[in-house]
Amino acid sequence: PKLLGRWRRLLLQAQPRPYTITDQIKDAVEQDIEREMATRPQRFNKSSVVQHNTLHTWFTVARLLSLSKGESELSFETWQSMKVLEDERHQRLASFGAHQGK
Repeated sequence: PKLLGRWRRLLLQAQPRPYTITDQIKDAVEQDIEREMATRPQRFNKSSVVQHNTLHTWFTVARLLSLSKGESELSFETWQSMKVLEDERHQRLASFGAHQGK
């Protein structure tokens, strides 16, 4: 309960803060997303809703990571950190599914 309260405060504090993504980072992220779609198509179902949800999640996590480090701008390093977290999340989901007999 105490940890949950801390997470809630962190998320509430992150919401109103100014945050930017420079054109240079936008281009790098766009190229990275294209690589991901080509090399890991399983993450990007043909449904545009799934693609939109995946990208929305990625940008939200990247933003919160940046803000948690006191940054007001997305860096490519933070983008890469988000991808590591997403890989770990997918591994946990796959492991959970395997344990459930799926």
